[in-house]
Parts: sequence; C-alpha cells; structure tokens
Amino acid sequence: MPNADTDGSVFRNAFESLQKNKPEYVKLIENLGTESYFSCMYHASCLLGNTSSGIVEAASFGKFVVNIGDRQKGRCISNNVVHVPFHSGEIIEATKKVIGKAYLGSNIYKKENATQLIIDELKKKDSNLSHEN
Repeated sequence: MPNADTDGSVFRNAFESLQKNKPEYVKLIENLGTESYFSCMYHASCLLGNTSSGIVEAASFGKFVVNIGDRQKGRCISNNVVHVPFHSGEIIEATKKVIGKAYLGSNIYKKENATQLIIDELKKKDSNLSHEN
C-alpha cells in the first residue's frame, strides 16, 4: 500500500475501490517487509504504481515499471521506467507494452562496492574533522 505522502491517499482509495470491485483478483497488503517485497518483485511481470522502489531497485531485478502520476517527477531514472498520467487508458496501454518483458539494461542507481565506498568516504570525513580539532 502507498506511503502516507503526497497523493498516497489517492492511490490508496483507488486500490481499495479496485479490491472491493474485484476481490478475486486484488489482495492489498499494507507492508510486506524487505525480504518478502523483493521476493515478490523478483516474481512479478512488471511493477505498476508510483513507487520509489520502481525507480531505484526494479532495474536490478530486470523489471519494467509503469510509473503513474508525477510523484517521482524530477528523479533520475533508468530506461526501465515508463511514465504515464493517472489515466486508465494510458496505464493499460503502457502496461500491455511492458508486461512479461525482461528489462536487460542497467540500473543507474547500482554502484559496485557501494558499502566500501561509503565507509571510505566516512573515514575521510572523520579524518578531516579530527585534523580540525
């Protein structure tokens, strides 16, 4: 389910309405937790919604994302993201184009040895602070 941020209630209401009308097809889960969420993403045909996870992580899972609305506007994106307005016809059309297709490109957010790079940078900052005292 959406976070409690800008337009989150719009998506929440739309999802709840969809579930009410199609309970045999829609199951809403408030929060899966990280491991279960990534497992679901791994098995998904594509991502559909308005999620930073679609922007940041989906490319690493080889997934296309249909990003609805402009909540993520201005963020750097990989080539796996298709932006559409909150309009059912355009959402359906974009989803048909990407569903079941693997994204084979790169993830602009992936950085090899990221943990070590962060540690090294923090050590530099700590060293610089120590020399100032």
